[in-house]
Amino acid sequence: MQTMNRYRITYKDIRHALAVTPTYTSANDAIILARKHIGNNATMESSARVCLADAIHQYDKGQYDAAIMWAAKSLSYSVGIFHADYRKVKS
Repeated sequence: MQTMNRYRITYKDIRHALAVTPTYTSANDAIILARKHIGNNATMESSARVCLADAIHQYDKGQYDAAIMWAAKSLSYSVGIFHADYRKVKS
């Protein structure tokens, strides 16, 4: 097995870390889905907007896991937890 530098980080370790760590693309996709459902006259639309603003703020800070969490929260307010887009973000 090949290793990188003196810290003995294997390519398997890198692949595993990439698989379990939220990336900026998955956070970006979650924010795009949440933004798509803003303005659909949901009962809790103001809460969805606040959560989306928090998701964008966390994304800008590089906190991608928190951004995904806030985007999911926004979706729960705008479309509900049984909607396909909410389930996509939570998976």
